Amino acid sequence: MNKCEKLYKDGEIKTLDASLKEMILNKNLNLAEKALRVLAVAYKDIEAFPHNLDAEHVEQNLNFVRISAE
Repeated sequence: MNKCEKLYKDGEIKTLDASLKEMILNKNLNLAEKALRVLAVAYKDIEAFPHNLDAEHVEQNLNFVRISAE
């Protein structure tokens, strides 16, 4: 969640503010407490393939999509 800046919802990109992040993290915690495996899905729009593929470079300013539990 710390790497996500925006939220993709209903076909729109919205700002991911602190209250939304807290709500998502609480949902994650509730699912994990039920012994479910929780995965977060996020993506990043890029104009060109980055030359630097280090995680610190690529995994920032992501758009959060959803969490999924199984």
